[in-house]
Amino acid sequence: MAMSANVITRSRRPVRNANQLPQQLEGLIVRLKAEKPHWGARKIRELLVRRLDGDVRVPAKSTIHAVLDRHGLVKRGRGPRHRARGTPLSLGTATEAVCQARAFTMTGKSSELVVVQLI
Repeated sequence: MAMSANVITRSRRPVRNANQLPQQLEGLIVRLKAEKPHWGARKIRELLVRRLDGDVRVPAKSTIHAVLDRHGLVKRGRGPRHRARGTPLSLGTATEAVCQARAFTMTGKSSELVVVQLI
């Protein structure tokens, strides 16, 4: 299959991302994390809300967390948690169990006692 000389291969990558944070705001987030290394995205967001005072729309805490993660400033978890293991169930000591389940008739009166034997 021959390609025409008029066909130009273009990248499908977007030219710009409309929702991308401004570089100044991203730099401020990274700088705040450097000043307060024990602070997470939630506290940094609250500090931005107080400092910016409505001048700029403050990003969500998930966006701030993504910025910190992109710059390698987020500590990963220790790994999967260990689940508790219970003790195995026993069959009990009795070979016969009596279930006192009463069957009710349409009139609402009790009619019989059910006995169940375990094998």
